[in-house]
Amino acid sequence: MHRPPADFTYRIKGNVIDGNSFMTGSFFWNTIELAGGGTTGNTVRGNAFSGNTLTHIDLDKGTSWNVVDSNTIFSAGSPPRSLTDTTTGAHLPNFAIADHGSDSTYLNVGNRVSNNRVERFTIDGAASVAQSAAYTLEFSRSSSFLGNVLVDAISAIPASRMSIGMTLEADVVDAKLNSNVLGKFPNHLEAGIVAHGAAIKNLSVMGNRIEAQNTGFDGGDPAARLCATTPNAALTGWRIERNTIEVALNRVAALALSAPGALVSNNTTRGGIQSLYLNTPGGKASGNLMSGPTGVSVYALSDSSLSRNTASGLCRTCPGATLVLSGNAFGPAGDPTCPP
Repeated sequence: MHRPPADFTYRIKGNVIDGNSFMTGSFFWNTIELAGGGTTGNTVRGNAFSGNTLTHIDLDKGTSWNVVDSNTIFSAGSPPRSLTDTTTGAHLPNFAIADHGSDSTYLNVGNRVSNNRVERFTIDGAASVAQSAAYTLEFSRSSSFLGNVLVDAISAIPASRMSIGMTLEADVVDAKLNSNVLGKFPNHLEAGIVAHGAAIKNLSVMGNRIEAQNTGFDGGDPAARLCATTPNAALTGWRIERNTIEVALNRVAALALSAPGALVSNNTTRGGIQSLYLNTPGGKASGNLMSGPTGVSVYALSDSSLSRNTASGLCRTCPGATLVLSGNAFGPAGDPTCPP
């Protein structure tokens, strides 16, 4: 649900925070926050940020059609108070740039986050593994993250907090994550994009470059990673296309996906234990080029179609899964099959 800006008597519209502003220091909450359903069509462009804060640029509480473009964040991380203040809840998640509505009854709509650069992001405030990231999207409709850069992210508490480039949490529909650059080796980034939230529909992930330690793109239902498990049926309309993903050897997977009917096409991957880890009932994987896994290149858990994929490693599937195979070349001998 989104309450239209016209419903509000007072509106904050058409304002510009533009250029040559350098905001530095530690803030308990956000450096800049655009919030509320009457806040629409504003622009934050060409500014610089440094220091610890909950979020440097926060789009929140039903705000719509705002643009966050060409800002540079030199450093970001949780302010000390957010780690200890029990009045607001210790270990609040922290972000560099966030686009998130309040909940499913008060959604953000149509915001664009583009061409921003985060040099270094320290994750130390999350209450759980995947809550914090340099960029995040949640409770939104028709939002886009385009052409953004993250150089490095590091976890200050590595035993329980992952360093993540971009997260998608609950109730995201018609989102575009296109042409972003997440991580540049050498780095500490553990996962490029993590999309584990419920009810993520019509997701476009296209043309991104990801360099990470463990996983490039980790999407869908994390509980559906075994044979004979079915992913969350609310994860529909996913297209993962033309991405270039490189992960460190002997780690997890370049691209792990558990979403029914997903289209995975023309991606290039290097490294990982598996190149593609797919539980996508009714989905299609085509034209992907995979090299350098320490295990198999493709692990297909469910009924799906594989066509014109080329891989240096072998393909394996779960017993009982029915695959439609066409024009694939797996392993050094170019094996076209994908046996259990």
